[in-house]
Parts: sequence; C-alpha cells; structure tokens
Amino acid sequence: MNPRLRPPGGSPDASGDPGLDLLAAAVLFVDPNGTVCRANTSAETTFDLSRRLLEGHSARALFVQADQIDELVRDAITHSYAQRRLLLAVRRSLREPLPVQVVASASYQEDVALVLELSDVRHQWRSAGREATRQALHYVAPVGEKDAWVEHALKVVGDELGDSAPA
Repeated sequence: MNPRLRPPGGSPDASGDPGLDLLAAAVLFVDPNGTVCRANTSAETTFDLSRRLLEGHSARALFVQADQIDELVRDAITHSYAQRRLLLAVRRSLREPLPVQVVASASYQEDVALVLELSDVRHQWRSAGREATRQALHYVAPVGEKDAWVEHALKVVGDELGDSAPA
C-alpha cells in the first residue's frame, strides 16, 4: 500500500480503501441483509461504537427510524432509486439520539446494497446558523410533515447546543 494514502494514525481501514477514513462524513456500507459490512472512522465517532462493533451490526438497530432503514435496503436491492436524502436520528448509548442528514445511495455491487453518508446536523447549525439549518432540514423533511418535523429537529439540536448557534 502506498504510505501516502494512509489515513492519520497510520493504518488503512478494513475495507482496503484508505480514502474512506479521510472523509468527514460517517459512511456505512450495508449488505443486502441489512448488515453493516464496512464503516469509516467518522462512523465510529457518530455512533459511539468501534468499527469492530459496527461491522456485522444490523443497520436498522443503529437508527431510531428502523423501518425507514429496512425500506431503504429493500428499495436499493430492487434499484427503486439511485439516491435519497433523509433526516434520521442515530441511536447512541446513554445519550440522546443524534439528528443526522443522510444521503442513501443504492449500490450496484453484489455484496453492498446501500451506502449511507451521514452528516451531523449540529455542524451546520454551528457554522451557518439556525435559519440555514432550517432550510436544509426543510429540504429533507417528509412531505406533509415539514413544518412540525423541522421544528422538532431544531428543538433537539438547539437543546443539545444550548441554542448558541449564530442567528
């Protein structure tokens, strides 16, 4: 392996793709059975679980909206979509669920049905402010529930940050 491609810390990730660990977004590769088969370093931080524990874990058990994960996997297998954007909540041991923006991409690989890219909503809140976060959340919120859903997500993020983000 080219040493210049190694992530900080010196060792390549288990998937053989050292670039995966350089991404700021948490990334999960999910197999057709709904099991996480690869995860990057940012995923370890997001889920408060080591890669060893994440890989082999049921993807549905990692999210509050388990049924939506099942649906994403099922629809990815049948290639019902190329990409979807959602706002979900990550389960974390002994902590409040973490709201994340998720980009779900169907995969055409035999051993990977779905790729999930997760971005912590709090980062946008801190850098861009409440109104920019509201707009981003509105974009990914479920149709017919946008206002209530966005207000709830903003309350959760604001409570966690002490509502200290720029206006």
